[in-house]
Amino acid sequence: MNLQQASESFFDEPYSGGSGPGPAVAHATCVRQTAEGARAVGSLATRYLVAVLAQRCHDELADCLEPHERALETGAIHVERSGAVPGPGLRLTGWVEQLADDAVTWRVRARDEHDRVCEATIELRTVAARATATVGEAGQRQRRAA
Repeated sequence: MNLQQASESFFDEPYSGGSGPGPAVAHATCVRQTAEGARAVGSLATRYLVAVLAQRCHDELADCLEPHERALETGAIHVERSGAVPGPGLRLTGWVEQLADDAVTWRVRARDEHDRVCEATIELRTVAARATATVGEAGQRQRRAA
């Protein structure tokens, strides 16, 4: 991984939701649920939001990979703060907090106009090209070798 380029990676952008169900839909559903159901839907909304933040981290580092590194995989995710996920109008922010040869730790936040909705650290690790070969590719190599 190009550590210099990775160390300069960050994002700070508005998020209005993607296609399909997301935090806004889950939040609207929370209003109509029982207390237990609302907690479950709120948990799903938080997971969705963390997945969106992790994907942004992946996207930012994609150009930093060296030729022998094929992909990034998510290592540990630690959610430090999570609140009610509002409808549209979130701002997503993330920056590289720590670098190692094969791992990058991001600090990420999602906030609305009133407060932080989610704060987390996300660790991404590089995967060597050999480690990402699919079962089909492995089978083709075995047949060629035979």
